[in-house]
Amino acid sequence: MLNNAFEGFNACLFAYGQTGSGKSYSIVGYGENRGIIPMVCDEIFGRIKAKEDDPSNNVKHEVKLAML
Repeated sequence: MLNNAFEGFNACLFAYGQTGSGKSYSIVGYGENRGIIPMVCDEIFGRIKAKEDDPSNNVKHEVKLAML
């Protein structure tokens, strides 16, 4: 999913479950235990930085995130 999002496709991660089942913990994390969103953001922005460091790159990057 991350590879497709980085290539320009829309992506959606949907967490569904009973109250108290660990959705927020899995998505956001707590303390040193990082969740999916922080890890994915680090990876996306790391990839963008690597591409921007390449002098032959002429791609503009735009990242949008919505959480409900």
